[in-house]
Amino acid sequence: MARTPASSSNSNEVRPGSSGPQVQRLKQALKDGGFYDGVVNDQMGAQGVDALKAAKAALKLGGPPDVAGEFTLQKLEEYAKRRGGFDFARELASPDSTLSVAIGNAEGTRTVDGGTTSAYGGHVDPGNAAHNTGTFSYQRGPASSPEDADAKQLANFRSILPRYEAAAREAGLDPNNPLLASAFFDSFNQSEAAGLGWSDSSTGQGLIGQFDWLARNGITKDNLIEARVRSYQNTDGGIEAPGLDLDRNGATTLDEVRADQGRRMDEIVKVLNARGASTTGTAPTGESGYTPAPTSQAPVATPPPAAAGAVALLATGARGPEVSQLQQALNKAGAQPPLAVDGDFGPLTEAAVKQFQARSGLQADGVHGPRTAARLIGGATATLNPATLGNISGGAPSASFEVRPGSRGPEVTQLKQALKDAGFYKGVVNDQMGPDGVAALKAAKEHLKLGGPLDVAGAFTLRKVQEHAKSLASGVVMGNFRVDTENATLRKLATGALTGQGDFTCVASTLVNMERLGVPQPLATGEDTGNNPRGGMVQLVRDFGWKSLPLPGSEVQTIHSPAYGTIQANVISADAYEELALAGQVPSGAIIFQTRHDSWNDNSEGSRGFDMGIVRDGGRETFNYQSNGPLIYGSAQSVVILVPGDALKQQ
Repeated sequence: MARTPASSSNSNEVRPGSSGPQVQRLKQALKDGGFYDGVVNDQMGAQGVDALKAAKAALKLGGPPDVAGEFTLQKLEEYAKRRGGFDFARELASPDSTLSVAIGNAEGTRTVDGGTTSAYGGHVDPGNAAHNTGTFSYQRGPASSPEDADAKQLANFRSILPRYEAAAREAGLDPNNPLLASAFFDSFNQSEAAGLGWSDSSTGQGLIGQFDWLARNGITKDNLIEARVRSYQNTDGGIEAPGLDLDRNGATTLDEVRADQGRRMDEIVKVLNARGASTTGTAPTGESGYTPAPTSQAPVATPPPAAAGAVALLATGARGPEVSQLQQALNKAGAQPPLAVDGDFGPLTEAAVKQFQARSGLQADGVHGPRTAARLIGGATATLNPATLGNISGGAPSASFEVRPGSRGPEVTQLKQALKDAGFYKGVVNDQMGPDGVAALKAAKEHLKLGGPLDVAGAFTLRKVQEHAKSLASGVVMGNFRVDTENATLRKLATGALTGQGDFTCVASTLVNMERLGVPQPLATGEDTGNNPRGGMVQLVRDFGWKSLPLPGSEVQTIHSPAYGTIQANVISADAYEELALAGQVPSGAIIFQTRHDSWNDNSEGSRGFDMGIVRDGGRETFNYQSNGPLIYGSAQSVVILVPGDALKQQ
């Protein structure tokens, strides 16, 4: 099925030989993005075409490589605006990217200028005595070479990228910030648990669990060091970092963890500065911009007494009589559990402050300052009893949506209704966030793979829960059919972690991921020596009950595999498919097959030019052995989409 010819009159598209204002706009975007260094005019000549091809390849944009529509223009303009930030399509594709070299410099395997050290070829980890190799000191599985090790760890990074981006946006942080991204991926590289949190939530949250704290206090090198230190602490104040026992005396101290994390951040910043990546942080959003004092084994100085009529800023690490007064006031206000009045601002006191702030319509940052004092103690000595607190809670909701355990107000009602519509909550929809509501929120965030603390919902979480509820009600409608997006098989493939099996292993990676996620799959496709993706398609339809989607604009074609038989499948042009995918109208978890040949029965090049993968994000992403855009091949001609037979319902 041929693409639209170059003579198309579509004024929104730029092709070789095009002229006019759209060409000028495109060339400016290409120049701003660093892909084009020629004259910005309204003529699309050879130099402009080459720049467009390079840009679409780098940004993994689908469609013909020498054609730019409105979507391509918008993506190029967005990329140009954020050039100071990380473009993960580039950063996670190469061991020589800025992010990779920054992590390697922290590991001691790479130099600031991108060179390799003797440790790159292989060394023994001083913490666990495991053999490491490559830029990232890879030790998570067998690797045939440092280059193979780098490819495998970059695939691991790509697999957790969606979780990182969601958690950052949930907290109001820019995930493309080079300082934040480098700190996070380096933390994950050093210890997956320290990056993402331990499976036992009582052990520690990991760096990703500190994003709310970073949003309140600002993204700076020092704050990132402190957040990384916190990522190794458990809820009892202990340290989960045996590998950071620098003096090898059998006990890791906070000072040792802080020294190690500080050294790593210093090395990261050296690379970012050398390569011109922005290390500019963000301003804090917490009460009065106060940065809590770092937890330490050494005594923490208590803030000086406040001047007459002023309110002392108190946060984690503070000690003294003012903290005791705060604890007494929180107990009178109904802190659960009641606090020990010991004058020590620890995790329980911080949690009680957050609890009070959330139900009082304040930003729950855990810092006691003037606004919190005004609600808690009337600005001086008066304390608020529970009845008064109830009246405060009935007021207008806070400007930024946030619901936590103990929150009250219309935001809670809105969240509970969404949780109920999505099937996670069975209780009464009211304005109080009690244990049942918290349990429902945790179940929803786990099921939908949303980042951030499980018991906290921001605007991003609310929207995702509402979208999930809507999808339950309607599914994905296609003519006379509806795809049940909650089908068990689709859910596994839509939400499970995916891994690649190495470069150009599209079929192997897809089948291995299906097997890992408990989805029955053909054991092999190699007997269709002319086209093993086609062999997988035919087997899924004939032997496993999958069906091809009757996407709008598709037509039925006969597809024949010499080894596995013949099927009838709905085939759609790549252009039409890409339009649906970019709009998010393709069921996540579906299996995509595509060809850049004129026919699926073309055996002239073996499997070359054919591919298969797993659909993610409504079609906006495709995973074969790595993450791609809607189309794996920019020159794709046609597409077949398969879903489990029991997911396709007659309307």
